[in-house]
Amino acid sequence: MTFTTVVRFPDDVLLRVGGENSAYASVVKDPTALTGFALDGPLSHIVEVLASTMNFSYSVVQSPDRSFGAKLANGSWTGLEVDIGLGPLTMSESRAEAVDFADRVTNLQLRVLAGKRSPELNPWGFLYPLGPLVWLGLIAALACVSAASLALGERSRKLRLRWYKGAFELFHAHLGILLRQDLPNWFSRGPEKMVVGSWMLVAMVVTMGYSSTLVSLLAARNIPQPINSLRELVDSDSVVVMKPKTAFTDFFENAPGGVYKEVGDLRHIGRVEYAVHQEHARILDTLVRGGVHTFIEADYNSFKLMADDFRRKGRCDFYQSRDTFLASPMSVVVPRGSPLLAAINHRIRALHAAGLVNYWMEKAIADIRFCRNAPSTITVMEPLSLRVCWGMFTVWAGGLVTALCVFVLEIVGARVSILVSYESSFVVHITDEWVTEIKAPLSPPVDVKGR
Repeated sequence: MTFTTVVRFPDDVLLRVGGENSAYASVVKDPTALTGFALDGPLSHIVEVLASTMNFSYSVVQSPDRSFGAKLANGSWTGLEVDIGLGPLTMSESRAEAVDFADRVTNLQLRVLAGKRSPELNPWGFLYPLGPLVWLGLIAALACVSAASLALGERSRKLRLRWYKGAFELFHAHLGILLRQDLPNWFSRGPEKMVVGSWMLVAMVVTMGYSSTLVSLLAARNIPQPINSLRELVDSDSVVVMKPKTAFTDFFENAPGGVYKEVGDLRHIGRVEYAVHQEHARILDTLVRGGVHTFIEADYNSFKLMADDFRRKGRCDFYQSRDTFLASPMSVVVPRGSPLLAAINHRIRALHAAGLVNYWMEKAIADIRFCRNAPSTITVMEPLSLRVCWGMFTVWAGGLVTALCVFVLEIVGARVSILVSYESSFVVHITDEWVTEIKAPLSPPVDVKGR
């Protein structure tokens, strides 16, 4: 029988429709159905539209191995023989050898689905309110203000101190302004008041902005999301869960090189597990939630898993990688040379023109809007603890230890300097006396007899 794009069957016929479980379409038990199974999911409506507009009934069947079909080493294929394969299946060159693809139904792209970890506070967050350029600008401004104050300072003070000692005292005093410390009595006299006043204004604005931002950072907790690409997945210690016998699984295992081959080679070190779609919800709830396992999954399947979990738990415990990979169109399939292809293509185009395909898919994952753009930072109200502030205490303790070491070195250096000076003066004194004794005239001989 030959079809045009709009002709219906003249009489009601029974067709076999193959289906598997995925977020797009799934097979559910139905005691009233001919084979005991029925189709469910957003894209199951496509079969309903085809059946009603082309005047056929259908029975739902599943493949024995519960896979979408893969080419074996001997050239044969897994799967089953049906009149329409709902899938939807990704379009690939190898599959095109066995089936005919209808017009594109939707697009698929893979992502990594992982569990969020417990919120953390960066103990070095007190360095973040100011960026690197701001820190550098403050140091440069501090040096410039100190140099200007040295140039404009009182002449009498310049004469009393060596220039480098005066520069150090001025630098220390301006640093005290930035750190809100007391100033010496001699500071800021004469024409340098304008320079010092401007520096006080800058220091006040910077310190007030720093303190307010620091308070906000101390109340924030970061939710780590470390895996956002295949490279980060390979470098992590996560166990990857994939669907068995799919085009993408075959691609990873036979990739010639690059990061795709590295992902496929993870199976040799026990970091790959295979699970059919029915097991994904259990694995997500028990293993992925704990951060041990991750999924490599189609982004829509990931959205569906996250949306279903949000309905059960009321919170967003998972995230998707920012990077996507291996984008591919997906469609319904028919046997090679099937006369149904033209009629199916006509109706798929009509469904896309009406926007029904996107509507069905978005309606099925409506709850994903709560998790798709969930923030990676949350705000908490709790007392500060040592776990939160140990970075600041480390800097403080490091400063004290450094100051103590410098103080000890100064004492040792002073003692060594005194000892060296004393020994030098002693040697010079002895030498002078020795030279004086040698140069003195000899006494005349004593005449014993004359006595």
